[in-house]
Amino acid sequence: MRIRTIRSLTLAGAAAAVLLLGACTSSSSTTSTSTSTTTTPPATATGSQSSSGGETATVTGKTTFTMTAQDFAFSPKELDGSAGQALKITVTNDDSVPHNFSITSQKIDVTIEPGASKTITVTFPTSGSVQFFCKFHKVSNDMVGELKVG
Repeated sequence: MRIRTIRSLTLAGAAAAVLLLGACTSSSSTTSTSTSTTTTPPATATGSQSSSGGETATVTGKTTFTMTAQDFAFSPKELDGSAGQALKITVTNDDSVPHNFSITSQKIDVTIEPGASKTITVTFPTSGSVQFFCKFHKVSNDMVGELKVG
């Protein structure tokens, strides 16, 4: 009888693990097909829709900017600035899970707990773009954005 109970508990634990993995997978893959609420950018920047469908904010000449991490996405997803511009970005995590803001080339790796905000100083490239991402949710480009010089 005891072996049967242990076997039942083991099977129940395995089933729970499969359900949790499925829930995590569906949350991040659903993001790419669901519509997200577009927030109005702060008064310190102008926002518009980019050709790829993601939100864009123009931050040229600005020194500070606020963005959110919510529904496994950054908003806005693209920041347009000027070559070499330094910008202090305050990232607010409006989700119930931790998110991260990373730029590999600038050695930025900041984790933001649910409901918290962190201010990160970034530098726009001299030309082209540089990618920022959440290292926890980068799969399938769900939480990826870019600093772009126009």
